[in-house]
Amino acid sequence: MKTLPTLKVLLCSAVLFSAQTFASDVTQQEFNTAYMAYQEAMKTDDSKLKFETAKRAYELGRAIYGDLDKDTIALAINYADEIAYDDRADKADLLKKVLNDIDALEGEDSERKIPVLISLAKIQLSKSKKSAKVLLRQAIDISKKSTRLGLAAQTYLDASEVLVGIPSELRTVSMYVDNAEEIANKTLDKNAWLNFYIAYRKADILIAFNQREEAITVLESKLERLDSSMSFDSPLEMQMRIRLVQLYEETDQSDKATKQCIALGTLTPWKDDLEQVPLYRVLPDIKDIKSTRKTSIVASFDVTPEGNVENIEIGDVNGNKVFVKPLIAALKKWRYAPKFEDGKPVTASSKIRMDFEVQ
Repeated sequence: MKTLPTLKVLLCSAVLFSAQTFASDVTQQEFNTAYMAYQEAMKTDDSKLKFETAKRAYELGRAIYGDLDKDTIALAINYADEIAYDDRADKADLLKKVLNDIDALEGEDSERKIPVLISLAKIQLSKSKKSAKVLLRQAIDISKKSTRLGLAAQTYLDASEVLVGIPSELRTVSMYVDNAEEIANKTLDKNAWLNFYIAYRKADILIAFNQREEAITVLESKLERLDSSMSFDSPLEMQMRIRLVQLYEETDQSDKATKQCIALGTLTPWKDDLEQVPLYRVLPDIKDIKSTRKTSIVASFDVTPEGNVENIEIGDVNGNKVFVKPLIAALKKWRYAPKFEDGKPVTASSKIRMDFEVQ
């Protein structure tokens, strides 16, 4: 009997090791060791180590359990996840094999095919948008046959994210997100996490259609519910607030942007030794500058308790000083999450370096 811990890819609630083992004890022990090494690697940021250990675990697991085994399939997906994008041909071949193995083992409508189809669609997109969309459609069709609450909504959302950023597919992305929202509203609790994430994506689509006020309404509504339904700060809440800062500034609602900047200041600890990341920024207007000389400018400034930029001072200018004036004009419009001390926002110093090169 196989007695190993749950695999990273949860193709069901728990991965059970029940296939008969034909390998020797030594081979089984080798796999156990390899798999534990893979699990340890997943706790690190070492991409090479993750790849090597996932590959080793897959190869040994395949030798022990054979191709048509749910554990081998899970190991293959783990391995595919760690294959670099530059090796997408190898990754695509492995994912296609996984799909064939799932078909043979569980049938063409197995839910376990959904994440594999989504992953393969991402790879195929660089070759053929049409073939990628066929894969996405297959994933959606399988999810719609499932009795699992929210699976179809999640699949529509995942499919939309494969196509996001392609201008010609904006309406398809919008349709997928609308479908996800409709299904989630019918099948999930209104405070389900997926509902909030769908709203965030819906706001992005409204922005793409230049419907900023509508996007603000969506985010404000969901953020209010998110605040009342969760007792902890989530990354999604931060992203929603950052998006609102940007939208408020773009629609001349700076006072509302300030409230979000302050709220974000309570969520993001200020680190004096790091360059702060602006919540909203505009690029310097250099369209009338003809200089072709590369220029680097260091600027220091204060971030006020409201998250505004004041007291700008120009430090080193390596290149043409003609870029200084537009840089200062742009910085005055930037917004930051303020530093907090003893529970109150305070003025703090920050600095940036900006590089210029007119083509």
